[in-house]
Amino acid sequence: MIFLSEHPNTPKMNTKTSKIFLTAATLNFKISPYFSILFLKLKALF
Repeated sequence: MIFLSEHPNTPKMNTKTSKIFLTAATLNFKISPYFSILFLKLKALF
């Protein structure tokens, strides 16, 4: 999941918020890859 934190489109956030997003993305990917993609698209809007 390292590429998520280093992705150029990822907004710069504080460490705590970033960890929450990465944890949620990891959990979503394990549950449903399709939902994870939607999550990342929504994240890119903020």
